[in-house]
Amino acid sequence: VAAPRPVLIPNADFEDSSSNWDFSAARGVARVIPEAAHSGNAGLRLESTSDDSDAFALGPRIPVERAVSY
Repeated sequence: VAAPRPVLIPNADFEDSSSNWDFSAARGVARVIPEAAHSGNAGLRLESTSDDSDAFALGPRIPVERAVSY
């Protein structure tokens, strides 16, 4: 049995600001700011702006192969 492959998400830590991420479809507010950092210098803060919507960000497309464990 092969070991699972890692899934590499470009700029997953938001250290390169918002590159590779799309906030245009978000109904809430999406910002890359130092105060949201878990480790490093930046992190993503998502805030909903109404009671009936969620805040979200779209990440880059990640190529995957059928029948492969990740």
